[in-house]
Amino acid sequence: MNAITPDRIGLILINVVLGSLGQTCLKHGMSTAPKLPAGLFDKVQALVTIIFTRPFVFSGFALYGVSALLWLTIIRTVPLSFAYPTIALSYVIVTFISWAVFHETVNWMSLTGLFIICCGVATLGIGLARASGR
Repeated sequence: MNAITPDRIGLILINVVLGSLGQTCLKHGMSTAPKLPAGLFDKVQALVTIIFTRPFVFSGFALYGVSALLWLTIIRTVPLSFAYPTIALSYVIVTFISWAVFHETVNWMSLTGLFIICCGVATLGIGLARASGR
């Protein structure tokens, strides 16, 4: 039941991509949104309006919703000790998208950190595969 199979790894990767795209849509939608008012109630009201009137913001929430539903399926069948750390791969995807789409700066320290994240996720996967005899 808790085996790590290629199709389950595929679901995890799809989940990571959906979450990363959701974050990207939210960033794009909020980058073009009007300035938020100062008061808490007014700010909440403005944000709710933005969610339903800005297609990218709404899409970002929709992608997160689909990602959350998929996540429930994943944690039902995959060890959480494997599934949860793989979410760190979203840092890699979001950083690449931020650089490519929003022209954000990515320096060598950022790239080093992303490399360490990838190494950590790969090490975790190899360790769990060996522990399960695969």
